Amino acid sequence: MLYRNYTIAALLTAAAIVYLSLYPFEWRTDFPPWGPLTQLARTAHEWPQSHGDFLANVTLYLPWGFFAGLAFTRRMPSIVRIAIATLFGALLSFAMELAQFDVVGRFTDMRDIYANATGSLFGAIVAVMVGGDMRVGLPHGINLEPFPVFLLVGFLAVRLYPYVPVIDLHKYLQAIRPLLNVSSLPKAELFIRTALWLLIAYLGEILSGKRAALLTFILIAGLVFAGRIAIADATLSAPDVLGAMIAFALWFLLLRFLPGRVALLALFFAAALILERLDPFRLNPNPRGFDWIPFAGMMHGTIEGAILSFLSKFFFYGGLIWLLNEAGLRLWRATVAVVILVFFCSVIERYIPGRSAEITDTVMAILIGITIKLMNPRRRGQPQPA
Repeated sequence: MLYRNYTIAALLTAAAIVYLSLYPFEWRTDFPPWGPLTQLARTAHEWPQSHGDFLANVTLYLPWGFFAGLAFTRRMPSIVRIAIATLFGALLSFAMELAQFDVVGRFTDMRDIYANATGSLFGAIVAVMVGGDMRVGLPHGINLEPFPVFLLVGFLAVRLYPYVPVIDLHKYLQAIRPLLNVSSLPKAELFIRTALWLLIAYLGEILSGKRAALLTFILIAGLVFAGRIAIADATLSAPDVLGAMIAFALWFLLLRFLPGRVALLALFFAAALILERLDPFRLNPNPRGFDWIPFAGMMHGTIEGAILSFLSKFFFYGGLIWLLNEAGLRLWRATVAVVILVFFCSVIERYIPGRSAEITDTVMAILIGITIKLMNPRRRGQPQPA
């Protein structure tokens, strides 16, 4: 027996994977003398081209593994659910790699199947943990709600990229150096970072309870900033560190005690989203065109850049929809409000130099609202079997 909502979410995720894998849907006319299976065999024993590419392919299939792992009835053993989700993820990846042999600009690579299967496996393991099967050993008060966990994972994934620590004292000093230059601190960036950390403070409270929220925030901030120092090609940011400190003071000394704290946080976060999209508010009198093809802009760069951009936008749009819903707005109204706001920002970006105006962000906001509905927020109970 399958849970209907999670099954739909898994199918929607699979459809998104097919779309992203086969874009731009331009079929090749010149083929090499060998076929796709030979190409897979040629790359089967090679190392990934880069750890960033490997991790991006892992991340792409994490949602599939997560929703597929939650879709099966809890009467099925956890190891079986994990195995099925991983197997179907690997089969989906195999099919996409074969199909990419015929798509312009795409490459058939066995290493991608390894990465995609790994992502399916990790996603299914997280699903089993969140679904309740492995909660026995968790501390009292821990509440692993699926969507807040998604938001937190997205935040950490962006902040800790490329995830490879190095042992280099000179690198550590270079990572700290930006903190010494605060003379020209960008106010808009500081506001945005403060809003992000305020959401992290509230997420910590939801996931660990009010008593452990302070410790949770300190642990998350410590992980992020220590990671930025130790991880290759990463540095600390003065607005990020100062924004975390301001958010810490605002939330734990003031906002958490106010009756309308979630609504205030939602308004603060909405203002940060507008700043993120439209700052520095310098308009060009000659507007550019509007791209109506979803995710077209993301697919023209590297897969690492596309995944990081997607996760960053997911945290912004998903965070705002979730906050509005937490503040008491019905989910469909919260989704519509964010969709309208995001579309408005996208239209205005036609006039802002250096920005791309496209439908991608609006589509993302719609899909995120659907995802939250399918994952059933805590006030609405558990999903029903189909």
